[in-house]
Amino acid sequence: MHPRIIFPSIETAHKASPFFIDEEGVGPWLGSSDQDLFSLGVVIHTARNAIHIPSLERTGKAISGEVIADICQRAASIGLNRFVHATGYWTLESSGILQTERVKIAFSEDAIDRDLIRGTAKEIVFKANQEAVAIEIEGLVEQIFSKP
Repeated sequence: MHPRIIFPSIETAHKASPFFIDEEGVGPWLGSSDQDLFSLGVVIHTARNAIHIPSLERTGKAISGEVIADICQRAASIGLNRFVHATGYWTLESSGILQTERVKIAFSEDAIDRDLIRGTAKEIVFKANQEAVAIEIEGLVEQIFSKP
């Protein structure tokens, strides 16, 4: 199980980190073991397994509904069969401007082979033309990049 900080607002989350997620039914959160951030929100521990499914290609072009449906089906086939909507936030280093992207999170509380999750995320990176895709392994958030 890994710590997740649930912030009271997007503004608080943004002060804490240049990147975070705002999940439907949960609110803005960041997976982090940084105890200096714990006082900024409510800390929970989670062992969730998940893949964050993007809505935009790295070029900014929308990913087709067909591709997203295929990715969701692939995630479900490895046991990530619950879905929730969220918004991913990240701050551009060059300008400091906060960016957003709608995502779906395919998840399960059940144990799932971490290699299956990582392998599926690598497929998504290429299928959805991404630089990286976020995953959660037993609650720990990782990035799977297009380059090794």
